Amino acid sequence: EGHEYWGALNGDWLPSGPNAYWPYIINNTSRFFYDIMRPVTPVINGANVAQYGQVQTYSINNPLAGATYCWEAQNGTILNLPQNGNSVQILWNSAGTLGRVKAICSDRSEVASLQRVFNVNLTPTGINEYEAVANLQIYPNPAQDNLTVNFWSDKIAGVQMYIINSVGQVCDTKMVGTIAGENRIDWNIQTLPTGLYLLQMQQGGVISTKKLIINR
Repeated sequence: EGHEYWGALNGDWLPSGPNAYWPYIINNTSRFFYDIMRPVTPVINGANVAQYGQVQTYSINNPLAGATYCWEAQNGTILNLPQNGNSVQILWNSAGTLGRVKAICSDRSEVASLQRVFNVNLTPTGINEYEAVANLQIYPNPAQDNLTVNFWSDKIAGVQMYIINSVGQVCDTKMVGTIAGENRIDWNIQTLPTGLYLLQMQQGGVISTKKLIINR
């Protein structure tokens, strides 16, 4: 007490507690060690132009062994949860504006990197359909209270399904198991309001979308 490496009295501990220099010393010392220990800021790879309703994959160019990555999408929806891997698939859902993909690396010691921001120009188009799953059909369309989804699968697998509204919010999800051959999924949509939606289906790395109109 009474002095420290910064100089006599600068970090003095008074009877009433630490003096006014202590926050400055602690903050600068913390910043010094963080600058030494923090992981490398991740580099994001992916398309810098996308259309409304399009699904794009973004990945880390320089993944750190043992690290996890926290992702965020602005004007888009991350589809492949959890969001702590080296890559994400993003459904872009806002036309004629700027999308952003953000990533932070957290190493084994749980020290976080600086955030990387990757800009994506979103072109003004309508809701687009992408049919990668064979013979994907939805009916009735427009729908009211119930929806039937038909598609062909060449194997037994798990399929994750989403209903996404026109501003990119995931309104409902369903996880189903498929059989090899023709599949039929019945979906109760009574809680969803009238509007334009995307039905998103993900089977492994294959993603398909269909326009869905709910009209009551």
